[in-house]
Amino acid sequence: MHEEGKPVHLLGSFQDITETVEARRALTASELRYRAVVEDQTEIVSRHLPDGTFVFASEVYCRFFGRTQEELIGKPRQPVFHPDDVPLIGAQLTQLTPEKPVVLIENRVYDRRGRLRWMEFVNRGFFSPDSPAALRTTSTT
Repeated sequence: MHEEGKPVHLLGSFQDITETVEARRALTASELRYRAVVEDQTEIVSRHLPDGTFVFASEVYCRFFGRTQEELIGKPRQPVFHPDDVPLIGAQLTQLTPEKPVVLIENRVYDRRGRLRWMEFVNRGFFSPDSPAALRTTSTT
């Protein structure tokens, strides 16, 4: 160091990160295309962690249940199910395995106006050795 605290010389290194930057850009573009497809669907779509925490809720989901994404993401699933159906739903979801990743459940929910509606939920479990299972739910009326 120079006596005034300034370096006398610099040593640096650099590397070509073009592939990394291009891969990041491609992944971002892919995620945007996926989100556009999901948002354009007319079905109600949500995604949860195994403990019920929301990680995604489509605009259709938000409109149907009268919630915003900010009210849902990172929070536990809201009690919109008819109480009599909760045991059935829990039992059906425990059947999700890597060998049987899809479970169809018909049950009642309350919409944003409090009306009781019958819904058909297609529940898909995502299983990975390096991340916890996530649950994506698509429903149709």
